[in-house]
Amino acid sequence: MKFKKNQIFKDTYSHEAAEWCNSNNCRIIEIDTVDNVRHFKIVGIDETEKTPEELEEEFKNEFFFIPDKDEKDSGYYFRKIPKGYNSAIESLNTAFNIVSVTGILPKDTLTFYKKPDYSEKKQCSENWLIKNSFKNEEMTAEEFGEFYARFIYAWNKQEHIGT
Repeated sequence: MKFKKNQIFKDTYSHEAAEWCNSNNCRIIEIDTVDNVRHFKIVGIDETEKTPEELEEEFKNEFFFIPDKDEKDSGYYFRKIPKGYNSAIESLNTAFNIVSVTGILPKDTLTFYKKPDYSEKKQCSENWLIKNSFKNEEMTAEEFGEFYARFIYAWNKQEHIGT
């Protein structure tokens, strides 16, 4: 049997259809139930067809959460691999060196991101993330030290302990 995108199956779909999807950058999703009969559809895998849960998982693979110093439920996100660096730690260590030499972290040195609404697919795009990013304010060595501690704690907790 031949398979194609947008093909619909009633009640169930074959193992062959699932294998075809795996080989053709597609997947099968359940679309509705009519008269107690389930319906499935072959769809392409791209940004517009991912579920909010899949989009959230992708976001968490690329960003990690840094809580505000006063509130644990609020904060912002930082790229795990910022552009031009091998890791978030390398980026932060560069900032640490700046603070060690100058005594301050200059304004606009680090980039932070807001959490997207995963049900709004356009908010999960790179363009939206960049448009809604923000830079740091100037920090004294003491302020940076507090931030650095929160950053390292969040990084270790999320990347190495796995919470």
